[in-house]
Amino acid sequence: MKSTSAFVAGVGLGLLFGTKAGREKLDQLKGWVTDAWHDPRVQDHVASAQEKAKQYVQEQGAALRDQMNQTLHPEG
Repeated sequence: MKSTSAFVAGVGLGLLFGTKAGREKLDQLKGWVTDAWHDPRVQDHVASAQEKAKQYVQEQGAALRDQMNQTLHPEG
């Protein structure tokens, strides 16, 4: 089953990258993704997620570091 789905995915990617129409669709998709990424609403969510991650690391950084040290060096 895995080999069949991998084959189908490979054929799909081959058609996508190997034909002019496929490359045009890929370029169109890249344009949509780029437009979405630069949308101010998306960037607001990105900034919010970055701030939350930064705050979490600042709050939990020492505990995470200690836990990682214990995992990597259990004898000491």
